[in-house]
Amino acid sequence: MYSINKYIFEEVCDNNMELYNDIMETIRCDYNEIVRKLAHEKSIPEIRQFVHKLVGVILILEGKNYEIMYYLKLLLNIDKTATNLKYYQIYIKMITDYDKSFLGL
Repeated sequence: MYSINKYIFEEVCDNNMELYNDIMETIRCDYNEIVRKLAHEKSIPEIRQFVHKLVGVILILEGKNYEIMYYLKLLLNIDKTATNLKYYQIYIKMITDYDKSFLGL
């Protein structure tokens, strides 16, 4: 999804605030789109795929986002053979209700 060297990113964005804002807007849009899809998905393999994508988006953001990463980890730790959505819905609700301001979005 993203492959940005943190130091190159910081160096380029320190000199070009417009580029930084464009990149952050892309990340914001991707985050919102993935969370929206995650909230409405009923297929467990698709849910797991969206969670992996969300982990990638959150890892790019500056700061320590321990709380939401903890929720994502709990969700991914659910046995892959579990076929009941109720195990997933608890964590999906926590993730979709998470305050984006804590992520800098």
